[in-house]
Amino acid sequence: MAKQFNQPLPKHSQFYGKELFAQDANRGLIWARFFEGYTSDFSGFLDIKEQTDRVTRTVTVEAQMGKSDFVKRFNGTLNFSDALATRTRSLVDSMGGSVACYQTQGRFVTGMGNDHPTENGFTWHPTLGVPYLPASSVKGLVRGWLEWQWGEEALKKDGDAQKRQQLLQWFGSEHKDPREQQFDQQAGWFIFFDALPTAPVQLAADVMTPHYGKWYENGGDEKENTKPETVPADWHSPIPVTFLTVKKATFQFGIAVRGGLKADDQTAAKTALHEVMAVLQDALEWAGAGAKTATGYGRMFESPGQAKQRERDKVEREARALRDAEELEKQRQLATENARLADMSSLDRKLEQELLKLEYKGQLPWQAWLNALKKPNLFEPSEGVELAQRIQAALEQDGKWKPEEKSKQGERCRTILAYLVA
Repeated sequence: MAKQFNQPLPKHSQFYGKELFAQDANRGLIWARFFEGYTSDFSGFLDIKEQTDRVTRTVTVEAQMGKSDFVKRFNGTLNFSDALATRTRSLVDSMGGSVACYQTQGRFVTGMGNDHPTENGFTWHPTLGVPYLPASSVKGLVRGWLEWQWGEEALKKDGDAQKRQQLLQWFGSEHKDPREQQFDQQAGWFIFFDALPTAPVQLAADVMTPHYGKWYENGGDEKENTKPETVPADWHSPIPVTFLTVKKATFQFGIAVRGGLKADDQTAAKTALHEVMAVLQDALEWAGAGAKTATGYGRMFESPGQAKQRERDKVEREARALRDAEELEKQRQLATENARLADMSSLDRKLEQELLKLEYKGQLPWQAWLNALKKPNLFEPSEGVELAQRIQAALEQDGKWKPEEKSKQGERCRTILAYLVA
């Protein structure tokens, strides 16, 4: 009997799900494009392993698997390259951001609302073909946890203005449509990155058993909710539904400060970065990420060694803050010094620069001035006269202005007089 495949692919295509699995191809591509659980005419799904062929009337087993069998095919360990996670970490570090790794405590699943023949979707990275948590979901997780902690009352217009301002600063304006002119458009301080796995991921099929499927589908319809099949009652049988989950994985989360912020906002954002990372950790530990968090899915905890890394990050963050503070103080002192020098005369600036030299240390002011005055081409003529006058005044005040004496002191005074009468 000829081999038969049941999927909406070109008739002569040689790339089928089984072959791709054997070749260790992109699992996300297989999931999205190579479902083989259709009947031969694509009118429905095969929910049993064996099905009688309509033409040959023989039982065919090959390539005729149901939804559950297709999902279970993904069970096992998924190996991949962690190059993208490594490059992402380098990018976040170069931006002065923070990176942390968290390990799943139990099962994790995301993207269940995506369309798929198995009824429950799954989110795969578009190029790596591995489970991941999109950056938008990470951002929504952090914001949702904050809003839940603060409560609805605090976030109302007449509530806590400081908390609403913090949400605006951290995450940006809630309305991003530029056509909504009545809202201010503002980007948040932080850039959230995709949460990528850093080690081989273990995938496993899980099962949920809804008892009242028809009630969930039509229970809100007044015409339908009185029928026996739509009433939520004990006579209904559970219908097992298989869906794909992550059994064990370690995900890398990254958050960085957005570039181009105002200086004050940039400083405030760098200070608040560790707060955002702390909120992310609380959200992962207590709420969980992805789908079905109400039943315990998606909770993550620090991976082994993450606490040490967090401590190293803290030390580096404090050292960086200290360096920034020192640089800021240097700039402040330089600005103060420049302002002081700008208020000084040219003579005073030259004198200060000269007196800072080692050769003048230990001398009296008028001695240092006199030695500086003797240097050729250091002062303009008018500056030389002014300096000579200062030296004369200092000597007169000390009682040492004696140009008539035939002593070393008298010679100094006559040298100063030469500048005054020149």
